[in-house]
Amino acid sequence: MQRIKIFVAIVLFMTLASPVLASDTMSPLIEQAMESLEVKKGNPHLCALTDAPYVSLNGESCPEVVDVIQDATGCSVGKRNLLFFQRAKTHPLLVALHREDNGETVVIRHNGDSAQTLPFNMKGDSVSEPAKFEEIRKKLKGDAFTVVTLLSAHAKGAPYDFLKCCEHHNHYCPGVTSGYFIAHFVLDWYPKAAGEQYLWFACPPWCKDDAVSTTLDLTPGKGNLFVKDMAEGRSMEGPDGRFAGIMVRWDPKTKTGKAAVLQFDWNEAYRLAGLTPEEFNPKGGKSNPAFFTARIRCSWALIPHLNEPERFVSLFKEVDVDASALKRMKQAGEDPYTVIGISKH
Repeated sequence: MQRIKIFVAIVLFMTLASPVLASDTMSPLIEQAMESLEVKKGNPHLCALTDAPYVSLNGESCPEVVDVIQDATGCSVGKRNLLFFQRAKTHPLLVALHREDNGETVVIRHNGDSAQTLPFNMKGDSVSEPAKFEEIRKKLKGDAFTVVTLLSAHAKGAPYDFLKCCEHHNHYCPGVTSGYFIAHFVLDWYPKAAGEQYLWFACPPWCKDDAVSTTLDLTPGKGNLFVKDMAEGRSMEGPDGRFAGIMVRWDPKTKTGKAAVLQFDWNEAYRLAGLTPEEFNPKGGKSNPAFFTARIRCSWALIPHLNEPERFVSLFKEVDVDASALKRMKQAGEDPYTVIGISKH
C-alpha cells in the first residue's frame, strides 16, 4: 500500500496536455499502476475494466486504450479478464485494475484535463459492508457501484455471457440478473423454430430488460423490444411473483404467435441473500450505502444459480395472438396485458 500511496501523490496532481493521444496519456499511468500493485503482465489473478470503447478524451474516441491495457497487463477478451462497461461519450475515461488474490485495486480516471489514480482494497466480501462501500464511494463517486460490482462478479466466477449483460447495463445488480434468468427461461421453454422471432414487451420495465436485450438480441430499433409502464390500476404482483413482461414467439409467415406472461420471484432472491424486502430497500434509498450493499449481497447470492432460471421465473398465462392483437400490443396507449385478455386484479 505504501508504494500505491506514493504513486497517488505523484499522479493525483499531474495535469496532462490535451493534445496528447489517449494511448500516450494512459500508457505510463497503467504501467505505474501495475508496479504499484506489484503484479507482472499475464498474472492470472489480474482483471481489467474500462469504458474506453465508449467514451472520448478531449473530443476524440479512444479505443486504442484497450490495446494499451492488453499490452501492459496481458488481460484480454479471449482470456475473459478484460471487461468493458458502457457510458455516455462525455463520461471520463476510466481504467480499473484489480488483483483478485489480495483485493488490491487501482482506478485511473481521466477527465480530459487531468488524471487521478485512486487505490483501494476490496478483498473478499468486504465491499458488502456499508462502511467499506461508502469508503470506496467517496473516492470513485458515481463509478463506485459499477467498478465494485463488475470486478467482484468476475472474481466470483460469473459466466462470460452474463458479464456481457452487465457490461451493457454498466453495472451488476439483481435486476440485470433477473433479466438473464428470464432470457434463459424463454430459450429453454420457448425455443424458436426456423424463421420465428421473439418480441419482448418490457412491462413493467426494470434492469432486467438490458439482459433480455443482450441475450436475445432484441432492441427498440429493430422493432422487437417494447417498453411500457404498467397501466394505471393494474397490479405488478402476480400469484407467483412480480409480473416481468410478455414474451411473444412470432411466426411472420403464418402471422400467428404465442404470448407468454412471465413472473419473477423476488422473494426467492431475497431468501437466498438472507435479506428481507425492507433490508433490500432501506430508508434513505441511494443516499444510504446499505441500499447498494444489499444489492451486492443479493447479486452474489444469485451467481451459483444462474443456470436455474425456472427457480425464479414462472409462467402466469400463455395466450395465442394474431396480427391484429400484436399490432395493438405495440401501440402507444394500449395495455398489452388487456389486449391478450389478462384482467386487472
